[in-house]
This record gives sequence, C-alpha cells and structure tokens, in this order.
Amino acid sequence: MRNRTFQLMITGLLLAVLAACGTVQTDLPDGIAVPEDNIFITTQPEPPVAKQETTLTVELKKLPEPDDTTVDLEIRKEGSVRGKFIKTKPDKGGENFSTQTTFDDAGKYEVIIHIYAPDVHQTVPRDLEVQ
Repeated sequence: MRNRTFQLMITGLLLAVLAACGTVQTDLPDGIAVPEDNIFITTQPEPPVAKQETTLTVELKKLPEPDDTTVDLEIRKEGSVRGKFIKTKPDKGGENFSTQTTFDDAGKYEVIIHIYAPDVHQTVPRDLEVQ
C-alpha cells in the first residue's frame, strides 16, 4: 500500500512538472501574444504601388515563443467587407514574417495581422496607403 501511494505521488509530481514545461508565463492578458506597440508592418517598395509586387513584412518584437508562432495577413480595400488571406513565412530569428502580394488598385487598405501562438489568436489592424 505504501509503495502504491509513493508511486501515485511521484506520478502526480511528474505530470505537474511536464504540464508546466508547456506553459509560458507572460504579463500579457489572455489572448495576447505581443503588445500592439511591438507589432510593425513595413512594405517594399515604400509606399506600395498598385499592380506591382510588394513585400509585406510583419515584425513582432519581444515575441515570447517565436518557434510556435505563425502570422497570416488579411488584406481589405477600404469599404470592402471581403478581403484576401495570405500566409507569411518567418525569418530564421522568428520575429519577422514576410510575404509578397500585388495590390489591384491604388487607395486605402486595412491589413489585419493574425498572430497565432499556443492558445492565442491575436488580431491587429494596420492601415496602408497604396499609390
């Protein structure tokens, strides 16, 4: 009986340690991977030009889990409820995520950055002016 109790205590301790290994402690509220003031989007060329391929790069500063994070972009022309989703590719450091796209028309666009991290789907809107 003592041996069985000891085994159960050890098993419980191991499970608690393993569960803690998958948890990252941050000071951010639930559902937030990166504070909004640490999220930047840049374009190449700057400003983007209609009908010309543009590289969009999202930079996430102080990302707690870069290896487990993905970023998608949702691009909507002003006044439109429908947009297009584009997947990005991370750089080797895991803080920059880039993709290429071509804007059909000049004007104002909303780029919604979708950040996916363990147990998180954070969206951050950014405005973009296309020439």
